[in-house]
Amino acid sequence: MRPQIELTVLTILIICNLFLIVTSNSERQLKSLDDFGCIGGEKCDECAIGFFQETHLSPESPVHSRTISYSDSPRCRECGECFTNWNRILTDLSNKTKEKVAKAEMVKVTGVTGAYTRAFEDMEGKLGQVKDILRSASVSNDELLGVHREIDGIDAALKSTTDKLDTLDNDLAVTKQSIFQDKTNLDILRSEADQLKLDASEMKDQTTRLQEANVEGALNLTRMAKSKSDEAAANVRQINLPGGDLFASQSRRKDTETVIQTSGQYFAETQTQNQETLQNIIQQISNLENKIPDLNKQICDGETSKEKECDNLCGGAGCNQCGGLSCLNGAVTMAGTAVKSAEDADAILIEKDREAEQVLRDATKADLNTQRAANAAQVAYDRANEARNRSAGEMTRINELLEKIKEFTEGEKATPEDVKKLANECLAAEMSLDASEIQNLAGQINEAISSVTNVDQILQETEEDLLKAQSLQVRADDTRVRAASQLEEATRVTSSLSNAVEDQNKADIAIQEASEDIIAARSDLEKISDQMETAVGSADASFNGVSELAERQKNLQTVFIQNENHVNSAQNAAIQAKNQADSANAELYQLNKGFKNVSESLRGKMNTIGISKDKAIDLQRRASELSTSASSKLGNLLDVEKEFERNEETLTQLNAELIRLNCEMMIHLQVVESKSKYYRNCSPPEEWSPSSSCQCLPGQSEPTCTSRREAPTLYNQ
Repeated sequence: MRPQIELTVLTILIICNLFLIVTSNSERQLKSLDDFGCIGGEKCDECAIGFFQETHLSPESPVHSRTISYSDSPRCRECGECFTNWNRILTDLSNKTKEKVAKAEMVKVTGVTGAYTRAFEDMEGKLGQVKDILRSASVSNDELLGVHREIDGIDAALKSTTDKLDTLDNDLAVTKQSIFQDKTNLDILRSEADQLKLDASEMKDQTTRLQEANVEGALNLTRMAKSKSDEAAANVRQINLPGGDLFASQSRRKDTETVIQTSGQYFAETQTQNQETLQNIIQQISNLENKIPDLNKQICDGETSKEKECDNLCGGAGCNQCGGLSCLNGAVTMAGTAVKSAEDADAILIEKDREAEQVLRDATKADLNTQRAANAAQVAYDRANEARNRSAGEMTRINELLEKIKEFTEGEKATPEDVKKLANECLAAEMSLDASEIQNLAGQINEAISSVTNVDQILQETEEDLLKAQSLQVRADDTRVRAASQLEEATRVTSSLSNAVEDQNKADIAIQEASEDIIAARSDLEKISDQMETAVGSADASFNGVSELAERQKNLQTVFIQNENHVNSAQNAAIQAKNQADSANAELYQLNKGFKNVSESLRGKMNTIGISKDKAIDLQRRASELSTSASSKLGNLLDVEKEFERNEETLTQLNAELIRLNCEMMIHLQVVESKSKYYRNCSPPEEWSPSSSCQCLPGQSEPTCTSRREAPTLYNQ
């Protein structure tokens, strides 16, 4: 398993600096607490990012670097302007650039059409707001189109039903009129029959009176009355016959009554159904009207009711407006807000995707570096395992050797310490006798030996002891040999143990160095990532500022061209006005000349022609008015010419100011590029200084630069 080492950048810096503090015997010591936190590198042999090793400059090493040589102590110093003043310099440049842009924008206000352009922009903004409001209001018509269609369908059905009811009412009125006419005819017939009866009765009475008065006349009258009575009776009988008018009238009346009853029942049922349908339709319309306020509240965010159908701010159904800028809770506004939020989210996601791709590329690079460090750590780990295996083997051998030594020392034998002590004593022993004394001692020994008798007996008696002594000597020699071999083995084991401890220490150091390398690599990657993000952000800000300035320059040039066109138009108009004034002067001269001629001719005829005098006076008045008008036009023309000259001077000044701003912009761009190049390749401890002095001369579009010194040698970290 590969060891997982999780240490922070602060840990590796503390390890590097504490390592230098603990190794106080080393020549590489920290001189002061100011050096703490500025040591880094894979082997603590470099200054951290943002610091440089202070060394003596020479032709061989003309610039400072981060590397700390083995024979030198760490003296890390901050790079200074390279890292601490970068943001301040960019801020100053940004502020100066914005000031120049603000000065350039003043041309839009001080120019000929600056005020009108601003007014038009305000009008266009208001028109855009009106269009947005109308666009947001038009959405409600589409959403409520179904409701309008349903209401239109209900209105059409109601209108059709009403037309049918009107038709039925008309038919019913016609039928009632026919019945009434028939009843009237029957009443007329009845009244005629009654009148005939009355007439017959009256004729009978008259006949009786006539008979009484004149028998013959009465007889005649009676005959005539009888014939009339018979005729009336015949008419009555004819009316009362089964096929007569009365029977036909009765049958027609019965048929009419039957039709009336049948039609009345159908009409009653139809009218009831129509009334029910009408009530249902009215109820549906009422329900829809009751739902419209809630619908307006949900869709348009408008407070409406059945009496007040349209909200003053948010509108409603059928109001040609639905929702608006202040109607936040309506579905229309929410939908628009959701669409806008979705578009903003889409733009943010695109931007985040770009950032994620950049982070992925940076992470890939960091992963490669981490992989390399991990491979180095794996190699160190393998070596440590190998050293551990060797140490385990040596420990096994040492244990076996210790067992043998223990077995050897547990017996009744001389210990290696005793043997070593005896050997040391033997080596340290010195003879205190000189050569003469030794010679005398040898002579004494020889005399003692020569004086000894019974040598063979003594030898026989001491043979066993001699044998024991010889055997003891042999055992002592064997013990000496074995002790020497054991001492050699112990020495070899001690040496192996020392080597194993050294290998283990080396393995620990290698593991620690690998850990430090990984942490230093992560620290460097994080710092590089932060610095890259800062530098990229600053570069993007500078680039955006320069792009915005370039865009404003283009707009300024466009406005300048428009102003020039307007000036040309004003010049043409002034020329035309001048021509008209010249023609007016010529006409005035002709009129004055004519007036003089007419005045001279009128002086002789003044007494006789009064009308001509009046015309002359009127002509003189008109000539005076024309002269006054021409004078005023000449004054206006002079004012126009003066205004034209002032505008021309203003445009000339603006053109010179624009040329100067472009020149200064080029100087600022050169400074930004020089500083960007200088700070990308940090050269501490020097501060940036311009390599040339540039200035903008009047009328020149490009700066004039003079070299101040040779550019400094850049050191690439």
